[in-house]
Amino acid sequence: RGVALDADPRIIPLLRESAALNGLVSSEANASSLEARLMLVSDGSGEKQATVSLDEHIGVVADGHERERPVSIVKVRRGSLDDELSSLPGDVHFLSIHGNGFFELSILRGARALLAAGRIRCLLVTCPVEEGCAPLRELLSGFGYVAEERLDWLAASPGAVAEAAGGKICEPVDPPTAHNDL
Repeated sequence: RGVALDADPRIIPLLRESAALNGLVSSEANASSLEARLMLVSDGSGEKQATVSLDEHIGVVADGHERERPVSIVKVRRGSLDDELSSLPGDVHFLSIHGNGFFELSILRGARALLAAGRIRCLLVTCPVEEGCAPLRELLSGFGYVAEERLDWLAASPGAVAEAAGGKICEPVDPPTAHNDL
């Protein structure tokens, strides 16, 4: 089971179409599926609705009216990864965060409960453009995650998961939790 979150309403139909083309639309138990949700992922602070400006490049949004000549301005739901994923049963086996090098740290701050519980077993996140990977690594290590840089990405796993995988990060190991994991 997968969940895709994006703040660009032009992306959601593409994600849904891709899921259907790849057979990821089943509602049967233990079947693979992907649910696409329109949402601006943030640290969870502030209003629960955001105004985003869309430019001509699909998938590129700005919170507020930061673009000089946006193609359009839309309102979308704003929330954190904790808001969206904490109520789901089991672990999140894989989480990829790509905020174009600008929003990753804020997004991770909105996953504090998931990180504190060690529920994200493999995390791949692009490093912020200006600060690099150091702030991400520091935040994750505070939650007991071990991380390694892979070009402009950071890969991380809970320390216990990496240890069970012989010190490897983002290596599949038998999960100690239920079969309903994400």
